[in-house]
Amino acid sequence: TSTTELFDDVELWEPGAVVYETLEVVNEGTLALKYQLSVNVANATATTDGKTLADVLKVGVIDDGATITDRDALIGEVKDWSSLASFTENGDLEIKESDVYTVVIYWEPSENDNEFNMNNDNKVDALTVEIGVNLYATQFESESDSFNNTYDKDAWHPDFVVFTADELQTALNNGGNIELAADIELTETVTVPANKVATLDLNGKTLTGTMHKSTGPVVKNNGTLTLIGGTISSTAANGGSAISNNGKLIVNGTTLNGASNADGSWPSYTVNNSGIMTITDAKITSVHGAVASYGEGAVLTLNNTNIEMSGIPNFTSHGIYTYNEGKAIVNGGNIANNAADQNSTGGSVINGAVEINGGNFVGRIENYYGTPVIKGGTFSADPSKYVADDYKATNIDGVYYVTTETTDFFVNDTEGLKGALVTEGDNAGDLTGELILIDDLTVSTSETNSHSGYGETGVTINGGVFDGNGKTLTVNDANGTWDSAVNMESGTIKNATVNGAFRGIFMGGATGDVCIDNVVIDKVCYTFNSDGGNKDYGVYISNSTLNGWTSYSDVHKEVIFTNCTFGQGTGGYKYAFCRPYNASVFENCVFEEGFEFDTSETSDIVFENCYYGDTLITAENAATLGNGETTFFYNGLNGITIK
Repeated sequence: TSTTELFDDVELWEPGAVVYETLEVVNEGTLALKYQLSVNVANATATTDGKTLADVLKVGVIDDGATITDRDALIGEVKDWSSLASFTENGDLEIKESDVYTVVIYWEPSENDNEFNMNNDNKVDALTVEIGVNLYATQFESESDSFNNTYDKDAWHPDFVVFTADELQTALNNGGNIELAADIELTETVTVPANKVATLDLNGKTLTGTMHKSTGPVVKNNGTLTLIGGTISSTAANGGSAISNNGKLIVNGTTLNGASNADGSWPSYTVNNSGIMTITDAKITSVHGAVASYGEGAVLTLNNTNIEMSGIPNFTSHGIYTYNEGKAIVNGGNIANNAADQNSTGGSVINGAVEINGGNFVGRIENYYGTPVIKGGTFSADPSKYVADDYKATNIDGVYYVTTETTDFFVNDTEGLKGALVTEGDNAGDLTGELILIDDLTVSTSETNSHSGYGETGVTINGGVFDGNGKTLTVNDANGTWDSAVNMESGTIKNATVNGAFRGIFMGGATGDVCIDNVVIDKVCYTFNSDGGNKDYGVYISNSTLNGWTSYSDVHKEVIFTNCTFGQGTGGYKYAFCRPYNASVFENCVFEEGFEFDTSETSDIVFENCYYGDTLITAENAATLGNGETTFFYNGLNGITIK
């Protein structure tokens, strides 16, 4: 970062004006680097018809810092001119090397110059533009290890760092890794072409589209796109979608805001999908319609995504809407249509071929363009006519709970939990049936009289199903070395947050397969931990967050983690660590930066499409992953397989 003033030699811009700066890019570090040089335009004042200096100024470079002899020679040395918005210059530097550029900015005279407000001297009046230089650098594959110089070729870096709408569209046209460096207001849709693959890290910034719905969405994907973080907002009255997808689109942790309505009309749905789309840990807002999935083969999956709808008076409005053979799948989240006129012609939270596996839904349910299939979740309106075979809807105090037919216990206090446990015999204190939590629950081990054979535990699941329904189970008085919140011998725990004990979920001795799905384990020392069992049974952990120390013995047929996130504990224990002793597979998992993985106890570990932070874990980069203070595979790779 520098406060040096650049390009300030011209006080009054006019056609033919030119200015230059000679810049040197020096690698003063200890690693080879690749870099991107670009020009940033800010605070460009406009004429009455919207024209700015940035629209006519050109930029180019002269390599090697050529000596400038006169004005015409300067202009003639530039081989290629670019607009300010699309200019980038890329290079790479070994240690202590440097590149020198002469960066030239020029107003090339044209017949359109009269579009600007000219005074009697044929010079522009009262137009200004601020121009800066951006330099981004990242590690470059150059250094060798014992084998070659490609070990760091997959180190994460943005291929494009963008500041403007034009830069963003240019980057999407090229594909690759793109990072947003500033908030951008769009007056035209940015589009991913059909044959391009791109990752756009919004980097906490906001893309705002001011287009009417007849003009298009903020972002349109015709190719393959991954969106990370940040916000995309459609802000015009009766505006277009935040996102429209015709290809393959993954959205992670992004806020998508729909447009407002006006003039007795309505804006587009916030999300329009006619391809394959997955939205995870996101927030979607809307007045008219939040999510639409339409057309044969169109599938939209929502994982733990919240939808908030205000509704438009006297208009139908849908939270999740499918038609023309499109489908949607909902796995958790809070989805509410708060329209005041929810009736046969008003708003609904669901309308169409939507498969619901969990979540909290406020609003009506309709089947106008397809029939919903409901296998879980809570509802403000009676969902009975859409409940899948082998499931049921139970009304408790005006809230409908959809569970399996075999669910007998609806638990909101300690007495309810005790009532779901076996009271006599060898299995006394065990959950062998199925329960669903209808409120957060805090218990102590002395109240439940459950057991693990090692230490105290809040509840032992022995062939049963514990459906947390998005609620939290906190277990007190379980802080001894072998104490646990949940002890599992066999069965399923799902849709829950588990905390409060020394060990979150413990296995002292398996009598069957154990399934852990959509569970957050936090504020514990050990997340999932085992010490006994036999090789006849497996452990299957999916869609879950494990914050702390994860370690388990070599006593299982297999251990498979799918779509899981591993991070640092947030309670009194600050571990961020995994040490498996058993053969294990990690599929589509994310390990937060700073996490450590120990492979010293088994070499039978497979990583498939897993990430360390934002970096895809590959065989080439695995040995170098880390945050500077820790190394991810801190004890070496030890024969692991990475796919």
